[in-house]
Amino acid sequence: HVGMWVQIVMMCCEALGRSLLFSLAFSLHLHERVGMRTPMSPLADVVYAILRQRVPSPRPQLTYEELAGQLPLPFADVVAHDSRLWAALGEIVHACHAHGLPALSAIVVRAAEGTPGAGYFPVAHPKEAGDRMHEIVAWGNEIQKVMKSTYPPTL
Repeated sequence: HVGMWVQIVMMCCEALGRSLLFSLAFSLHLHERVGMRTPMSPLADVVYAILRQRVPSPRPQLTYEELAGQLPLPFADVVAHDSRLWAALGEIVHACHAHGLPALSAIVVRAAEGTPGAGYFPVAHPKEAGDRMHEIVAWGNEIQKVMKSTYPPTL
């Protein structure tokens, strides 16, 4: 089916006078949407490798601080309250969902509350975001799936 869509997009782009480069870029976008590897940032790749080692497990959770403490060079300057870490965790949510997997980022929690930070919910559970009770239920369901899942070496 992807090949057919790529041909249709290329024909439409030619008809509209768009360049082949635009056609190729859109085709690559389609490939990502149908389950091919979605490139992640180097930090997200490293975080994913750390997290996937923790599952399947009955207690896979770790805090943002613990995760930041396990990051190798050149990411040793990334700390728990770092937007780069949060962005990497968001990339992992998107990549997991694109592959039909539960969001592995669900295992990263705040030390005091034992739940993900506020930024997790709009990315992983946008329909529930903003309603704390629904957020916690959605996260609880997700973490149950994560605890039983095995993740591939790369997404």
